[in-house]
Amino acid sequence: MDKIVAFHIQDMDVVAQPGIHWTNLNNDISSSGLFVPPNPGPIALVGEMVSTNCSADGSVIKTRNRPRKASAGYNLNGLFAGSEGT
Repeated sequence: MDKIVAFHIQDMDVVAQPGIHWTNLNNDISSSGLFVPPNPGPIALVGEMVSTNCSADGSVIKTRNRPRKASAGYNLNGLFAGSEGT
């Protein structure tokens, strides 16, 4: 659970497993000129960053045009994002 699943340079989009260290993620994508901006500490995992809502200043970041899948149903993101302490 510590791998990059997909990296779409044109869309500035990375799909990563939750156990990858953010520093390793940055190292793996650095040749493209892209990086993960938050700096939570050298041993933080991507999954931990998501569960604690670790982000920069809350600015909305617009990515490029790759369409996202949309479907009807409950939004379950809140069960995982920002779930620290629950």
